[in-house]
Amino acid sequence: MLRVIFTILLFTPLGFSAPLDCEKLIQRLDPLDPLQHASGRWPLVAGSVKEESDLFLPLETTLSISLELGKSSFTQFIRSIPGCLLIASNFTLEDHVMKAVIGCNNHTITFFRTSCPDCRLFTIEARTSRQHFYLFSRRRQLEEKEMEEFRAQVECLNMPPPAVMDPTKDLCPEKDRDTEMD
Repeated sequence: MLRVIFTILLFTPLGFSAPLDCEKLIQRLDPLDPLQHASGRWPLVAGSVKEESDLFLPLETTLSISLELGKSSFTQFIRSIPGCLLIASNFTLEDHVMKAVIGCNNHTITFFRTSCPDCRLFTIEARTSRQHFYLFSRRRQLEEKEMEEFRAQVECLNMPPPAVMDPTKDLCPEKDRDTEMD
């Protein structure tokens, strides 16, 4: 009888999920070609931020964010309660990362692989105390399996749970901008 109980316990799941295979989930795009099929506008789907108190606009209070990527420049469009904010910057490609200066801070942007065919996944590091992990897509809302992959990637990077943007909120218009900041 003890042998039967032991056998049942041995093959009964205890509610623990399988360990994440972070090596497969977190792979840089190498060689880096983030601009391949990436030019144009990309709405933010979800993001995770370490040291959120340092953020200018926390994701939870931001209505929408989109990114316009060009050959050597990008523009962020951030919609919050007061209106739209535009932040433009140039970048350079160095090895496997993009380097940009936004305001007076140097930013290192590293792109990662994702199974989502129309997504761009990257980290932004500004100083050593702040790290961002963003998932942008041509679509405003992704499939659940794509979001599960992103949540697992966030966990692999030991980041806080991601904030998911509301796909029903309007994006900032490309022209008529309320505020511009370089």
